Amino acid sequence: MLNRSSAPVRILLISIVAFFVIGASYAYETFQEKRALQWRTLNDQNSLQARHENAYVEANGKFYLMGGRGSRRVEIYDPADSTWTTGSLPPDNMQLHHFQAVAIGDTIYIVSAYTDTFPDENAVEEVLKYAVNTDTWVVGSTIPASRRRGSGGAVHYNGKIYLVGGSTGGHGGSAVRKNQFDEYDPVTDTWTTLPSAPFARDHVHAAVVGNKLYVIGGRNGSNGDNVEEVDVYDFNAGSWSTLPGASDFPIPRAGASSVAVGNYVVVIGGESTRDLAHDEVHALNTLTNDWVTMDPLGVGRHGTQAIFYNDNIYIASGSGMKGGTPELTSHEVFETEGETVLPVELAPGFAATINNNDVTLNWRTLSETNNAGFEVEQYKDGVFTALGFVRGAGTTTEAQDYQFNVGEQPPGRHVFRLKQIDFDGTFAYSPQAVALIHTASAAHLGAVYPNPLNPEGRFTLTLAQTQDVTIGLYDLLGRQISVIYNGQLEGALAHTFALDASALAGGKYLVVAEGRQFSVSKPFTVLK
Repeated sequence: MLNRSSAPVRILLISIVAFFVIGASYAYETFQEKRALQWRTLNDQNSLQARHENAYVEANGKFYLMGGRGSRRVEIYDPADSTWTTGSLPPDNMQLHHFQAVAIGDTIYIVSAYTDTFPDENAVEEVLKYAVNTDTWVVGSTIPASRRRGSGGAVHYNGKIYLVGGSTGGHGGSAVRKNQFDEYDPVTDTWTTLPSAPFARDHVHAAVVGNKLYVIGGRNGSNGDNVEEVDVYDFNAGSWSTLPGASDFPIPRAGASSVAVGNYVVVIGGESTRDLAHDEVHALNTLTNDWVTMDPLGVGRHGTQAIFYNDNIYIASGSGMKGGTPELTSHEVFETEGETVLPVELAPGFAATINNNDVTLNWRTLSETNNAGFEVEQYKDGVFTALGFVRGAGTTTEAQDYQFNVGEQPPGRHVFRLKQIDFDGTFAYSPQAVALIHTASAAHLGAVYPNPLNPEGRFTLTLAQTQDVTIGLYDLLGRQISVIYNGQLEGALAHTFALDASALAGGKYLVVAEGRQFSVSKPFTVLK
């Protein structure tokens, strides 16, 4: 699913991966057969109300835009005539935000959401139901107190609703991210507690493909503490697993929209530390656990929900920048033309290799048609920037090997992609190749042990080089509570530090260590 001209170009890449003593490299799935598939903004007959942290869900052939910060009426979109109509307000004109709505038959269910204002939002206490045929709300039964939360992922599977992750305490100092997992049966109106997910996270959506539930993105802390790992729940086995590190979310972010499309989970937009909301769209192939990069959104956005209906993906509203403004009124569609299996044929491929901090990109094509060449791009400061151009072979049925030397890179995680360009100017993006560079100035911060702790714990910090280091204790809003250490530490040694949490309130905190060319952190929980 790449933005593409009508001319068929099949570019399949074969992996060339090397590992060195210093550094590591990972390869993602690469080019697929390209089609004229891309996002476009809908020219609706009338406009929708600006909102964010809302839901967007399909029921009986119509789309329902619900909630968002402030009191927002339901808005109903009819894809048959591209019109919006206005529905009712939530019960008691309540604020209703940070939720993934679930439609079953004629009813839309909200089993996890926040209400009230930033930053100390409260979790909604009852199951809320919206009847699409009558435009009416029903306040249902009380959610068990220990399972109430907002900002989690909710899905429908075999007549029941499954809720994963989320948080309590909103965005305030008492916020706690959850790895809870629950089943709600709307027929019997009962809750069942299920095994917790491996990773706690909020600002997350979930999606079901086959008999598995996928949890991708979200954060476990303040903005920027994004979760890379992909958690998978197997309904048949009744157990969780985490995909291997090579299948981590390519550009970790929170507030993204997840939707199942054939054998893929498509993750759209999102929010991170950069100012602009993400326009990136990635698709996880659940058969191979590889990632595909799709055409980016016309407008980056976070804090909304996506719909897959009649072979098309729809997304509306959300926020266009980090935080809550501007709230968007645009409505976009990705028309798959029935290609819900996304790539026609894929091979493992495009890879970044590292030698003494010097990064080289390698890729191979098996055949090319009208290929002018490849623009090499690197992800920096929240956007992809062109590094250079490699000329293609035009039209050929013979395999071609390509290489591009990026040059020396600083320590950290570096993301690259290719923009393949035809002679007529049409183009397609590859998925990312990721290079992780560890140099002599890198540091390893061990986990806090025990975790949770009450009131004492410890952790270790290992440096490869002697240098000045500051270690601090922070809350999840990034506010420093105390300085644990400030001074020089000898390299090649594991330094152990004690933690005394007797003066801290119960909740989650971060240990942050900073030195020359590194900054590392570890979360821990204090029990009271």
